[in-house]
Amino acid sequence: MSDPQQESIALASLGLGKIFDVPYVGVIAIGEHDSSWYEGNGIPFHTWMTTLVFRSIKTFIFSYEVSKEWFNGLVFPSSIRFEFCSPNALLPGLTANILKEQGYEVQLQSLPLAMELNHVWYDNPRTDIPFIAQSFGMSLDGKIATRTGDSKYISGKEVLEAVHRLRHRYQAILVGINTVLLDHPQLTTRLKDGQGHSPIRIILDTHLRMSMDEPLLNNQESSTWIVTQLDADQSKVNAFKNKGAKIIQVSLMGEHLNLEVVLKNLKHHGIHSVLVEGGATIHGAFLDHGFTHRVYASISPLLIGGQEAKTPIAGQGFQTLKDSLRLAFIHMETFGEDLFLTATIKGKNV
Repeated sequence: MSDPQQESIALASLGLGKIFDVPYVGVIAIGEHDSSWYEGNGIPFHTWMTTLVFRSIKTFIFSYEVSKEWFNGLVFPSSIRFEFCSPNALLPGLTANILKEQGYEVQLQSLPLAMELNHVWYDNPRTDIPFIAQSFGMSLDGKIATRTGDSKYISGKEVLEAVHRLRHRYQAILVGINTVLLDHPQLTTRLKDGQGHSPIRIILDTHLRMSMDEPLLNNQESSTWIVTQLDADQSKVNAFKNKGAKIIQVSLMGEHLNLEVVLKNLKHHGIHSVLVEGGATIHGAFLDHGFTHRVYASISPLLIGGQEAKTPIAGQGFQTLKDSLRLAFIHMETFGEDLFLTATIKGKNV
């Protein structure tokens, strides 16, 4: 066994694209009979651990500090030590302290890779809306298309692969109806190895302008949810349902869907994480309402210019720099010729 901490994190990452309602947990048991387990593999943890604890196991390494309930009914030899690579999102340190009080040696850490793996859970349980990440690609001068609307493709193929890996790890992907009408996207996950979870497709369509022939309605890789107003044309609602789409109807705020109500509805329907891919109007609405937790942005080495060329975020925006949303860059890397940035909102957990 090489690095057991890294192995526990790697095991937990096997749950990406498969598990969305609980944190990712990988466990390494070090001893006479080394073994490993990750949540989501179908084997009850209690059964798995019970078969190991009396086989000269010396150390358990968890990628995440599990709740104390995981250990109910289990009795461990006093010589066993526990190591958690990241704290529990809701009750950090509780399980570690309980085990310490019982006389076990316990180490609780905050390893960046382990924290990043469960970044959704360091905010999601505390709110009544899903974890929101916004993703967009732009030129160096902040344009997503030329003044004539030409936009395919500003980003290189290597960074597009990175974006599809993001789709794999988020439960749902959200766009506005203008993006659908303009680009006719599939909104699926397309990776080189052919693997990958295609997220639930959520379309904000206030007036049900989407065509029944829209390609994504005929793509069965994932389900399509359409969010529209309460007074939507019922015949259209029924027609979309007959095409297999799920319809969610919410109230309006002025002329637009009430975004807070939309997000609360999504959380109520079991959606824990959403990747917002645009367009500019939708990105602007999330910015104006302060619902965003994380931003992914790719910057391509070209200049487009043009006063009428679109930028990735529209909306009302902020009146002064003092009022603007401050970010903290947490990761920067290059894919091909493009720079890919990951940022979190200052003052939020992840």
